[in-house]
Amino acid sequence: MLISQNMFRVVSIFFQNLVASGQIERVPDDGILGMIYDLPEGLALSSLQKFTTIDKSAMRNRIAYLAGVLRRELENIGKR
Repeated sequence: MLISQNMFRVVSIFFQNLVASGQIERVPDDGILGMIYDLPEGLALSSLQKFTTIDKSAMRNRIAYLAGVLRRELENIGKR
């Protein structure tokens, strides 16, 4: 699936903000980015927004948790 340039910019800025605010440790790798781009844009953005609202204080690996959130969304729409 080809993603729009706007989606690419939005996701890039979103991850920069998550790193800057300490919600994730680093910018996600290509595997996570691939999962985001496999989702329809609206669902991808709502999944990322959902991640920002979760209490992450007890999480050991926030990137892995994000991957799980995205994987579940992909499973729900039959893409994984």
